Amino acid sequence: MTPLSNQQINEILDKLYKKYKNKDFILSSDEVLRLGRKKSFWSTSFWNAYMEKSTEKYYNKSVLFAIAEELIFEKEDSGARIIYEFEKPVSYLSYDIKSLRLKDIGVKTDVDSVKKTLSFKLQRPESLKFIEELLNEIEVLLNNNEDEVIEEYLLKTQIEQNESGYGSRRFTYNVFYKHKFKILPNRISIESVRVQNHDESDISRFSLIYLNEIESIEFHENISCLSFDMGDCYDSYFSLDFSKNSIIEIDDIEYAKKITALVKLIKENKVSSKEDALSLMNSLTTKKSNYSDDFVKEFDKNNDGKLDLLESNIFSDVLNKNQKFIIDKNPDYVHKFIKLSKHIKSKSQNLQLFFERTQEFISENDELLVQESVDEIDFFKGLVNSYNLTVFHAINMVASFVEDDLFVFYEIYETFDELNVFNSNWENEVAGKLSNIEHKLDTIISSIRIMEARIVNKLDELQNSMENSFESLERSVNKQLETTNSMLGFNNLLTAVQTYQMYKINKNTKSLLK
Repeated sequence: MTPLSNQQINEILDKLYKKYKNKDFILSSDEVLRLGRKKSFWSTSFWNAYMEKSTEKYYNKSVLFAIAEELIFEKEDSGARIIYEFEKPVSYLSYDIKSLRLKDIGVKTDVDSVKKTLSFKLQRPESLKFIEELLNEIEVLLNNNEDEVIEEYLLKTQIEQNESGYGSRRFTYNVFYKHKFKILPNRISIESVRVQNHDESDISRFSLIYLNEIESIEFHENISCLSFDMGDCYDSYFSLDFSKNSIIEIDDIEYAKKITALVKLIKENKVSSKEDALSLMNSLTTKKSNYSDDFVKEFDKNNDGKLDLLESNIFSDVLNKNQKFIIDKNPDYVHKFIKLSKHIKSKSQNLQLFFERTQEFISENDELLVQESVDEIDFFKGLVNSYNLTVFHAINMVASFVEDDLFVFYEIYETFDELNVFNSNWENEVAGKLSNIEHKLDTIISSIRIMEARIVNKLDELQNSMENSFESLERSVNKQLETTNSMLGFNNLLTAVQTYQMYKINKNTKSLLK
């Protein structure tokens, strides 16, 4: 059963108080205060006991109203409650409060047992009627809260690590929260239970977030945090932190992402029921299948599992053709060109691994997160462009060296040197991450995105600065390739670079028009 929120409970109490506040069985907070101050020498009343238990400052803030037959309706941060008895303990030092938390009724406490407990105190028909109405209102809202649940998720967040015991018997244990998310058409209920040493605590925290109050919901990948921002509403921020992840499983992160995606779809009026969600999932399944098919067709037309652009090795062909000339002209540069060749080889191997991991990501990714597949494909296209630009400028570097165009040669050389192209440590590090199946693709992408963007920006700048000498470079390259079988491959490479530039321009234009 989904518990009522503090807001729902307060609305019920406010409605009933306004309805009955002029009846003599209802006492305002001021009237309760007066009764609490009125003391008898011989005895202590229920109202005196409440005043004794509470400071007057707290008392003034917390009392909502009361029923004359000794029931106090009180608000607290954790929710409203009914105080129905003060019991003097054996020590006689202070009173023990007996109370019922309203949001527990129908969830942790049976409605009939609550009715029996309160009716035992009440004799007046109007008081009994008030309690009857209160419980009916709670039951109606509880049943409404159990309307169609679109989706449920159970996930964990760690809050701390504690130590216990002494000496050799000292041990560390995790303390964390289990969160049960129920996503409904207009709200999210979240039940959070504290777990320590695998034992669930009786202490639970219930949150109810209305979707129309959510200004934004985001899963922040860089800090592993799911956050709801409710603007100016009371309790305006709710977040779950997954960054202390020694016990957090991959599913917890995935579920947080799914919750984010689903809530956004509901707020965009694309989903309002379980049927809508199923229909959407079916359409997204088709969409995901199309992404997968189109991805393979674009980069592996013969479907042999290898990237088409890696099936020819243009740079090696050009380098092998000119190696004697390079050695005769300046043997000091032989080592540089070999390092450049090694870099391109490492980059091509990583690109193949990325191709395989991206295919795997699309096929295994949940349909609800299909947008993430789009993002991964987009990133892969950027990697392909980075590889093509590197090969393109590497060939130009050889051609300019052979043709004695030292201005172009050193411009390309300095750019490659700035990007550490002659040091293959970066590509080796990427290869290690890609080969480790424990590293998720989106995590790898996050770690290399900035570096890859820097590489592409630098190579784009280089291409722009060489625009004036492009025609002569093209003639030099064609001359280098005419005696090899790589002319077609180079033309395909040029086409790919130009196609990607148009793709980025169109994508940026669309985003501006939204």
